[in-house]
Amino acid sequence: DFAPVSRPAGASKVHVSWKPALGSTITDADLIDAFAGLHDGDLVEVWHESDVKYRKGDALAPMIALKNQFHDRVVALREAGRIPQVLTVNTWAGWSVDSTSDVDTAPLHARADILGVDMDGIPSDDDFYPYAERQMAAKFVAAYRAGGYTGWTVPEFSMPSVSSDPTGARRVAWIQSEVAKISRGVPAAGIPAPQMIAWFDTAGIIGESEMLKAPSEIAAWSALVAGNL
Repeated sequence: DFAPVSRPAGASKVHVSWKPALGSTITDADLIDAFAGLHDGDLVEVWHESDVKYRKGDALAPMIALKNQFHDRVVALREAGRIPQVLTVNTWAGWSVDSTSDVDTAPLHARADILGVDMDGIPSDDDFYPYAERQMAAKFVAAYRAGGYTGWTVPEFSMPSVSSDPTGARRVAWIQSEVAKISRGVPAAGIPAPQMIAWFDTAGIIGESEMLKAPSEIAAWSALVAGNL
């Protein structure tokens, strides 16, 4: 369940998630082996987006229990100097903190150092989704404070290409503007810039339209990465 991490060469920070069996016991040996290739400041979690799994019918309590067990074990090993100084994450889909959603975030909290918010979605009516305005507003601030988190991160960030933007120019502008907004955090609420913003390429639900393919898109994202290392 806890496969060791093969860290990408040159990565400044990585975020890793595992999915151990619900109800299982996490051992020191599990984590020491799995974290052997990680560095201080890397991000770790179990049962990423448990909120989505819960909305699809999975029992929430066993997932939260495993997240809490994972965090407590990581903290103990971290304080004992037996693993790198990694940070634990409790990641939700952006919809859970979206200002237009009716999701109750109270039962979704688990013990974790930081909150993760996945900001990747499908455009509505061939338009570009306003993540920063809707997923960093009052609902996000309230959830962040309620969970006692010391920071946050964006493990999944992307926007599929759309037919009305054949050159990718609007997509590039959207990437640049959204990263700028997200990178500010919410200073008025004391919420810092996120630990990282990771582009999420997948061949899953959305498919290849999520991948950065146009040279202008790749160049824009590369420039953002280089400027934030």
